[in-house]
This record gives sequence, C-alpha cells and structure tokens, in this order.
Amino acid sequence: MNEYDIIIPYLVGAVSAVVTAVVVKVISSKAEKQYEYRLIEPVFKTITLRCPNCNRTFTTGEKTRPFKLRCPYCEIEGTIK
Repeated sequence: MNEYDIIIPYLVGAVSAVVTAVVVKVISSKAEKQYEYRLIEPVFKTITLRCPNCNRTFTTGEKTRPFKLRCPYCEIEGTIK
C-alpha cells in the first residue's frame, strides 16, 4: 500500500463535496432569478364626473355601484348609481 491509496478516498470525498456545493449554488441562483411582482396600489378604471353643483369636472376610481363620493371643489356629497 502506498501513500496515494490513503489520499484518494479523501480526494474523492472533497471533490464530490465541492461539486455538490456548486450544483446547489447553481440551482438556488436560478430560483432567485424568478421575480415576484407585488401590487403597489390597486389598478382600477377611472371615471370623469361633472359636479351638478359647481359644474367642475373631476376623476374618481370606478367602484362597485352605487357608491357615495364628494366633489373635491365644492364638497357636496352625491351618489353614483
């Protein structure tokens, strides 16, 4: 038995550990590149309205009807049916 017979099993173990670490890193880096988009604000349709009191136009978000709103200019409250 020579000195290489003792070193070879340790060398094979070390190489397999390095290969395993590289494979795990490659797989995890691919998983990290999958982006997840988060909604910052709800997306909804806007509608333009004309106030019956002051005749000024303004926009608001489309909601489930009927809904109440207030004119941003004259502060009168109304309902959209």
